[in-house]
Formats: sequence, structure tokens, C-alpha cells
Amino acid sequence: MADPQIHPGFAAAHLTLNSLHQQAVQFKIELLRLRQSLDLLQAEFSQTHHSDLIAANQQLVLSSMQAEQELEQVKSHVGELTRTSQRDALTDTPNRTLMLDRISRSISYARRHHRQLALIFLDLDHFKQINDNMGHQTGDDVLKLVTRRLSSVLRDSDTISRHGGDEFLILLSAIDSDEAVAAIATKILQALAAPVIFVDKPVQIRASLGIAFYPIHGTEAQMLIQAADDAMYQSKRRGGSCFSIYSADTHSHHNGHAVDLTGFSTKSYSHLVRVLTHRQPGRQRPY
Repeated sequence: MADPQIHPGFAAAHLTLNSLHQQAVQFKIELLRLRQSLDLLQAEFSQTHHSDLIAANQQLVLSSMQAEQELEQVKSHVGELTRTSQRDALTDTPNRTLMLDRISRSISYARRHHRQLALIFLDLDHFKQINDNMGHQTGDDVLKLVTRRLSSVLRDSDTISRHGGDEFLILLSAIDSDEAVAAIATKILQALAAPVIFVDKPVQIRASLGIAFYPIHGTEAQMLIQAADDAMYQSKRRGGSCFSIYSADTHSHHNGHAVDLTGFSTKSYSHLVRVLTHRQPGRQRPY
């Protein structure tokens, strides 16, 4: 029996179906290839992105550390500038500006708590001769030595300041009596007078001291400095190497009373200071 004749439309459809099947297979192969490529790209992108994140985090940490270091350097620089602007370069003691502030603060405290304080103005005797005969470097060394010797006999509550040249200010912010100030002044003179050798030559260090008290001789820093300065010049006129307590006579007539206590015993302080106080008009304590 002969096969029935295939309709030409079925043959065309069959060919089309086979073609579509082959295209579908090719599409699947291409899709698989694209998926593999996509997975590879995703893996590469993820790895690159992860590396970028790590690199960015490391850079952020380094930048933060660098910024902190720079900030600390700036703080240190500012602190050093502040310190050097308030300290004497040679002796590393408070300069005039800082000392004036400390005196003012001490006066404010003494006023609130009904206390007295003392200010000593110290000027080295014959210091110019040291500079002229032994050189300015020796002069600088002497000023440094004076600072150390003053520190060795003063209390932690006291403040030393190089006022300029061979002048020093000493703030005694916690004192109980005039006798205590006289004792400190005597210790200063004795400490400075200790033998010392510079450039194989003996150097004799002597000083003239002037003392002023708050509130008796001044209620402001500049007033106390001026009063102590006047008293110091009275010590100079008496030959130096002694101290004077300010009085109205010292200021107006420059004939105040200087007392050299270097060779006196501790028992003599009270009597000598009472003599000074008796000779100073109007020197009465308000408390």
C-alpha cells in the first residue's frame, strides 16, 4: 500500500520546527556561556570591589592617624609658643608678663582670704664687672646659677621671675609674718654668696634686695613692684649685699632703712624687724 502523500505545508512546518529547535539549542548554549561570563564578571567585580573597600579603609585609617599626628604637632607647637612667650629664654623663669599676672592673681587671692604677701626685688651687685671682665657668656652662666640658688632656698609656693638684665622678682604668696620674710631674704643673700668658680676664676655673687608687702605698700601688682624697686635701690645706696623693707621715706626721700642680716642668728630676726617696723610711719597691719 502506498504511503499517503505528505502535504507540502506539513513539510515546511517540520523544517521550520527543526530550525527553531536548533536555534533554541544554540540559544541555550549561548545563555550558558553568557551566564558563565556573568558569573566570572561578578566574581571579578566582587573581588575588585572588596579590594577597593580594603584599600579605601586603609587609606582612611592612615589619613586619620596622620591628621591626629598633625593635630598633636600643632598642639605641641602652640603649647611651645605659648610657653616661650611666657618664659625667660635664659633662665626659664616666668617673664614680666606672666609674673605680672601671677602677682595680680596672688593679690586677688590674698584680698579674698584676708592674707598678706611679699614681693622681693633683687638686683645683682657689680654684675656689669662680671660681664666686662669675664664675658657675656660667663654673665649668662651667673644668671642661671642665681636662678638655681634662689630655687634651692625658696618654697614651692614662691615664684621667681627674671625681671630683666640682672634683676629678679620673687613672689612670696604665703607668709605668716615679717620675720619669715626676713629669714627668707637672709637665706637668699647667704645662698648667693657661696663661693663659685667660672673660667678658673672665683666669682663673688652679691645682691641688693628690696621688700614690699601687700596690702601695706600697694594693692596692685605695679604698685608693689615699684615699692620693692625703691627699697632695693636703698639697699644699693647702703653698699649692697643686704635687704631693705619699703617705707614712705624710702619712696619720697630715698633714705629708708637697710639691714644686713647675713651674719645674724635666727633669734635676731624678730628684734631687727620690729626695729624696722617701728621706724616706718603708718606701717600697721589691718588684720
